Amino acid sequence: MRYVLAWLGLATTVFTTPLLWTRTTLAAPPLQREENSNQLNLTTPETPALETSAEWTQYCITLVQAGHYADAITACQTALDLDKDWEDSDASIAWYYNGSALRAQGQLQPALHSYEKAIRERSTFSLAEAERCRVLLEMQQRTIHTTDTDENTPHEEQRNEELLNELQTNCHHQTILDNYAQALTEHPDDPIAWLHQGTFLAQLNRSVRALRSYDQAIQLIPTYSLALAHRCAVLNQLKRYQAAIADCERAVRGNGVWEDETPAYAWSQRSYALLEMEQYHEAVASAQQAIQLAPTYADAWNNQAVGLWRLARYDEAAVAIAEAVTLNPQSVQARFNQGRIFSSMQQYDNAIQAYCQAINSQAISRSALYCTALPTDTELVQSTEQNLEQAIDQSSDQLIDQLTDQPSENSINSSTPVLNTHTNQMPIDPSIEADVLVNLGAALWYAGRYQSALETTQAALSLNPESFAGWYNQGVILSVLGRSSEALAAYDQANRLSPQLICVLADALRIQATTVTLPVPACEPTEPASAPAKITGE
Repeated sequence: MRYVLAWLGLATTVFTTPLLWTRTTLAAPPLQREENSNQLNLTTPETPALETSAEWTQYCITLVQAGHYADAITACQTALDLDKDWEDSDASIAWYYNGSALRAQGQLQPALHSYEKAIRERSTFSLAEAERCRVLLEMQQRTIHTTDTDENTPHEEQRNEELLNELQTNCHHQTILDNYAQALTEHPDDPIAWLHQGTFLAQLNRSVRALRSYDQAIQLIPTYSLALAHRCAVLNQLKRYQAAIADCERAVRGNGVWEDETPAYAWSQRSYALLEMEQYHEAVASAQQAIQLAPTYADAWNNQAVGLWRLARYDEAAVAIAEAVTLNPQSVQARFNQGRIFSSMQQYDNAIQAYCQAINSQAISRSALYCTALPTDTELVQSTEQNLEQAIDQSSDQLIDQLTDQPSENSINSSTPVLNTHTNQMPIDPSIEADVLVNLGAALWYAGRYQSALETTQAALSLNPESFAGWYNQGVILSVLGRSSEALAAYDQANRLSPQLICVLADALRIQATTVTLPVPACEPTEPASAPAKITGE
C-alpha cells in the first residue's frame, strides 16, 4: 500500500462532489527516533570474520532486516562466490535476500534476476515466486508512469508486452496471495514477508487483511518503521485517524528501515489523518515536514494543497498543487484538485482544462469524449441569460463562496492501484470518474456553457446513478435551460438520496411556485465531510 489522498469538495449552486485529495507554511516539531530500540541497530556493524557461505548468508539476512542494503548485497554475493559449506542454508536463500536488498533499493531488473536464480535453485520457493511477481508488477507500473505510449521505442514496447504476458500467465493476484500464505505458514517469524504480504493486500484494497499482516510484522519488530507507516496508511483507509497518527509518529521514531520509502511517507500519511480530523494547520505543517525531507514527493505537495485550500489560502494552494502535477502528471487526484482549486478562484476555464486533464491522464475513453470538443453554448435563449445574471447579482456570495463537502462513498483508494494487465492502464473506479465529470459539469455551468454542463453531468450519472451531487446539479442546469419538469424529476432523485438536505426541496418548490428558472441555494447542504477511502473485499 502506498498513499491515502484526500479530495477537495465544494457546494455552491452547483454541487461538486467532495474531492481535494490529500498530503504549509507551518513547521512541525521533529519526531525523534526512539533511543531504546532493541530490535534493529541502524549503525552498520563491523564485518565479522566469516568463512562459510552459510555464515555470509546469515549475515546478509541480518543486514537486510536492518536496512543496510548495500552491505547486504555484498554479503550475499560473497556467500554465492564462496559456494561452500551452506549447512542448513543453500544458494537459493542467498539469491532471495540478494533480490530483497536490490528491490529495496529500487533496482528492479537485478532484483528480478536474483529472484529467478533463487527459484531455479529450489524447485518450490513460494516466497521468491511471490516477490518475483511483485517486482514484475512494479516494473510495469514504472513503465506506464515514465513513458508515453506515443513515444515508446520498439524495444520499450516489446519489453512492456513481455511484462504483460508474464503477468497474465504466471502472476494472477490469487497466485501471489497463495504463495505468500504458503511461505508464511512455513516461516511465520519472517517480518519482511508479513510486511510484503500486507503491502500486496493493501494494493488489492483488502485493507482489513492488510492490517492483520502489518500487525504480525510489528509484533515481530515493534519499531519497524515501514510496517508502522504502512499500518498508518491502512488505518487512514479505515477512518481510524487517531490510531493512524500514533503509528505514523512511531514510524518516524522507529528503526529507520524504509526500503525504497522515506520518513516523508509517514509525515504525509499523518497529514492526511489530520486533514480528515479537520486539524488543517497541523495537517499543513505535517505535509511541509514531508516536503522538507523529500522535495520531489508529489503526494506531500498534494496534501499541502488540500490543507491550504481548507484554510482558504487559495493562491498558496494553487502553487502547491501545480508542483504536485508537475511531479506526477499522471495523477488523477492532483489534476482533479487543481481543477477544484481553480474553481474556488473562479478561474473556470482553467478548472475545465484541469478536469479534462484528469480524465485524459488515465485515458478514460468514454469520458474523454466530453473533453475533446466542448461547445460554447452560444445558442442559449436570451431570457435564460438574463435570469442567470439576475440571480448572480442577487446572491453572488452564495454562488461562489460557500464551501463544504458532500459525503462520497468512493474516493480514490490509498494504495497504489494494482495494474490492470489486460488494458495496460491503471484501473479507475467508475464512481470516481463520475466525480470528476460532476465537477467538470459544475465548472462548465459557471462558465455559462449550460448544454455542455448538462451533457457532462448526465454522463456522470450514467456512471454513478447514486450521485447526489450529480442529480442536484442536473436539476440546477435543467432549470436554467427552462426544462422545469425534468428539473423536478432530477431534484426528486437528489432528495431520495439525501432527504435531509432542505435546500433540495426548497429549489424544487421554487420551480413549482415561480417562473424563475435559476434556483438560488436555500441553504448549505450538510456539514463538511471528507471523502472516505473505499474498502472492498472484506
